[in-house]
Amino acid sequence: MDWLVANYKRQDFSRHSHSEYVIGIIESGKHDVWCRGSWWQAGRNAIATLSPDEPHFGRAGSELGWSQTMFYIPEESVRDIFDADDKNVRSGIAFDSPFHECSLIYSKLCLLRDILGRNRDPLCAEELFQDILKTVFAAFGSLTTTEARSVSGADNRIREYLHDNHAQRISLDQLCNLSCSSKQMVIANFKRRFGMTPFQYLQNVRVMKARDLLRSGCGLAEVSAATGFSDQSHLSRNFKAVLGVTPGQYSVVFQ
Repeated sequence: MDWLVANYKRQDFSRHSHSEYVIGIIESGKHDVWCRGSWWQAGRNAIATLSPDEPHFGRAGSELGWSQTMFYIPEESVRDIFDADDKNVRSGIAFDSPFHECSLIYSKLCLLRDILGRNRDPLCAEELFQDILKTVFAAFGSLTTTEARSVSGADNRIREYLHDNHAQRISLDQLCNLSCSSKQMVIANFKRRFGMTPFQYLQNVRVMKARDLLRSGCGLAEVSAATGFSDQSHLSRNFKAVLGVTPGQYSVVFQ
């Protein structure tokens, strides 16, 4: 699990999504977030809850900016707290709204942040983490059907192609050949399904691949070359626009 404590005055997040569940808190200031077709303003004590692959972007909600703590939780950790046997059903657990208020859950998330920050006994953090997951999903979660998460054949082919070829230069003509559709239809259909244009989705894939390489100890020059960014500066701008920190700041944790 990744977690991030940050204070932002000027930070614009590009349209992106995460492969993990995101659960976090706004501790001060105001954070404006676009999600699910609407703008939300999250102030102090707000609890953020985003499902995997949920597109969103954001910025400061006032001149003072905002501070936050966010936890990025793999789907496997969430599935473990449910008793359902069918993996497809279990992977359909979603949040009913991107923001909530609950003083009990907010306090527990603050406590988890403090325990992790002080590097306390991991068993203490792990038990609290499991308790928080159960509490959060009982309060804010719901099961979605497999059909609701289904993807058309053309959209699925394009998505897989972007993942498999993220380090390459990809043209719209190539995507049209995969879907047998016009350029306008490719963009419109893909955005309708995933909330991002193919290029926005590709940049998101590249950032997540870069994150994985940084975790494994790769250097910035190697990472930028392996993920399709033109140079380290290009990598850094896109990385911070999605994850809120630079690649250098992120990689320090794994050194």
